[in-house]
Amino acid sequence: MDVPEAVKTAISSYQPPPLREIVSLESGKTTRSITAFYGVKLEILPRVHGSHRPMEWACLASVQCRNERKRLKIFSDATTGATSHLKDKHGIVGAASAKTAKRKRDQSASKEVTLESAVYKDDPSRYNCLQFTKAFIIHAGCAFSLADHDRVRRCLATMCPDHLDVAAINARGATCIKKMIVEMYAATTRAFNSELVKDVRRALIPILYLNCDLWTSRVSGEKYIGVRVCYMNENMVIKSFMLGVKLFRPKPGVGMDDGKITGRVVLKWNAQVLGQHGLRNENFAGAVSDSGSDVSTGIAKAFRREWCIPHMINRVTIDGTGMSNSPASSKNHLCRDLLEKMKKIIQHFNRSSGDKILLDDELEELSEGNWNHAKLAQAVVQRWVSTAKMMFRILEQFTAIQKCFVEKGKVFPLANYKTEIEEVYSILRAVKTVTEYCQKTYEATMEGGLRQTVQLLISTLEPSKPLRVHHVEAIGADAPDPPHTDRPHEDLTETGRTTREVFATALAKRFLPRYKSSELNRRTHLFDHAPLLNPRTRKMRYIELLLKSTAATSYSGSCGTLATFTDIKERIQEEVLELLEQAVVEHRAREPVPTSDEEVTGPRSRTVPAATRAADDDVGFDDSEGEEEESSSLYERSPEEEAKSILKEWLNLLIPSDKRGKDAADYWSTPHGKSQPLPLRAVAQGVLGCPASTGAMERDFSIADMFMPRKRASVDPAYFEMSLFLRAQYDFIPDDVPKFANEAEQTAAIPNRLRDEKLLEAVRVLDVDVEETSDDPDDNDELWSLKDPARVGDMEEGGGESAEDESHV
Repeated sequence: MDVPEAVKTAISSYQPPPLREIVSLESGKTTRSITAFYGVKLEILPRVHGSHRPMEWACLASVQCRNERKRLKIFSDATTGATSHLKDKHGIVGAASAKTAKRKRDQSASKEVTLESAVYKDDPSRYNCLQFTKAFIIHAGCAFSLADHDRVRRCLATMCPDHLDVAAINARGATCIKKMIVEMYAATTRAFNSELVKDVRRALIPILYLNCDLWTSRVSGEKYIGVRVCYMNENMVIKSFMLGVKLFRPKPGVGMDDGKITGRVVLKWNAQVLGQHGLRNENFAGAVSDSGSDVSTGIAKAFRREWCIPHMINRVTIDGTGMSNSPASSKNHLCRDLLEKMKKIIQHFNRSSGDKILLDDELEELSEGNWNHAKLAQAVVQRWVSTAKMMFRILEQFTAIQKCFVEKGKVFPLANYKTEIEEVYSILRAVKTVTEYCQKTYEATMEGGLRQTVQLLISTLEPSKPLRVHHVEAIGADAPDPPHTDRPHEDLTETGRTTREVFATALAKRFLPRYKSSELNRRTHLFDHAPLLNPRTRKMRYIELLLKSTAATSYSGSCGTLATFTDIKERIQEEVLELLEQAVVEHRAREPVPTSDEEVTGPRSRTVPAATRAADDDVGFDDSEGEEEESSSLYERSPEEEAKSILKEWLNLLIPSDKRGKDAADYWSTPHGKSQPLPLRAVAQGVLGCPASTGAMERDFSIADMFMPRKRASVDPAYFEMSLFLRAQYDFIPDDVPKFANEAEQTAAIPNRLRDEKLLEAVRVLDVDVEETSDDPDDNDELWSLKDPARVGDMEEGGGESAEDESHV
């Protein structure tokens, strides 16, 4: 913020009046709001404890206020008086206030545009009915019968007496609301598909990546199936769109444990969703999903698939902490016992109101009123972000909790376990960072997710390197500990050592099979393509470091030999080379064919002078090619030869460090990245759009479950599905929504998915739109004994760890 030097000088040299003390910017929850740049906050002495205590603010924004020693009354958690003074007297507003004012101006301008639009003037009543449906039914998730309540109808009639047909939006009899939802769905689908298909057609190679998942709500018990597409557009901006979420109701009394059967249903439904949006499997570069047999056995048959990193980390953490479903199957009893002790401490304070009040009083006293009232978090099994938060809160409030037990004359169960808690927390903290990073929706997370996963194995969990133990400053501690300590593996507690070793073994077991000699040419390596296209990591030395790690050595000795660094590197280069060759072929097909007299020039045929090449003896290509071949025209070389030439130039190209960007996605957005050959840029676009997780799907499912109250159970689930799609694509809903000419058009526009009678007959899964039941108990036993002999072998062959991977992050 541009603050005058006179104001900065006045703040730095300000002397508080008697019985006043300057509040440090670093104390408590004080943030650098606009008041911190133009004045000084003062504590009134003697100090009063509490989160809403009176204070003063000295204004130094002008000469007049400084001469008058202007002081305003404020509170520790509210500075309204100070911000109002700056706005009214000095015309100074903060960024948040300016943003709010801009939003109000935009809303006012939008209203004026709407009132003057032809859509509104032609039929204001219909326009308002559509806006009512968008705002209340779609966005807010209200019941379709909202306008059927007399109070709501009276309110709407009062607000819009002339331009809203309240009777028309009465949902009783399923008339206007449902009709408008179908109309908006048809119009939005057309607009959305047009935008999506444009990006797909402009790309030289497939750029789409599929997220598909099944999810069961812990709250309602409903099961949902969903699909989302992710990709990077030609401007190197990540796009992510939800295509469909649907209730998934299998036949009552039969389990979904037969993933081979369910996988066929998932694949069929997925194909129908993609087909409605004009997409085919050929448009997809790959898919990312969990490893549960229900999804993986279906998706893996149609797409090149990678395992969602957070789901993988989830399974790793279950093993690493020993928190399996039963103590008998625990792989780390020491860590499990420690976490159980911590959970009991939290449960004790949650159940005892007296001890909870005592703890609050202790924290208030120890923090001298600056406690932020953060509650102890309750750990949830297989929710490791909350487990890390639980450990953080216990370490932060360790002194206060211990004092509570001492005052009550009880033994504090964790008194001798603080070191163990810090060590386990430091490991979980690193794991939590990977999970949270990978679940970002609108960022290119694949490369970073891979890098951080590798970092776990070669650093955080590597016994030959010290573990960075993070110390959480306890509230009221006498002497704060340093932020962290690098502790050698042999100096860790027994719990810390065991947890670190079990974590490393569990992660190696799930991550390293992609580099096994026997699997190298059979597996896909979508995640490994991005480092090859990053100027900072194109030598792929991370694989070399990974193979030298203790976890890799142990894994190679017990579970199968890992391939060599050279073999892995060459295999990944081959995969990228295939994409590059495909881009070259497509580019040649689209560009005008040059005549024999034209000289072919441009970025794709240029050569890199030897002086500008990076010294690299292991690029995977033969450097003996002559200059005559390199300078040959574009059409004298085959697509394969040109692709090899482009990749070779890229691997040898010397790029200044200031032009490499923060990561691969950032580099290809820079002018230097845009100057690279078009086929190579197209491959970068296709590779970097791959998501690292299905985290966005988890949010889609949570929204669906929140918007699916029991009172909607009688509504055709197709309307529920359309409402969710419209909410996800809210910005694509046009203002001018065409009407249907007749009821047949409306019926045809309703999505009709998963109604393949042959498929349903084969797998005996109920369609969510037709709730069939069987009165014969023998039918249920017979239905799920059906198996497809042609697929059983394939399913079992690729089953791997699918049984244990059905839980969700």
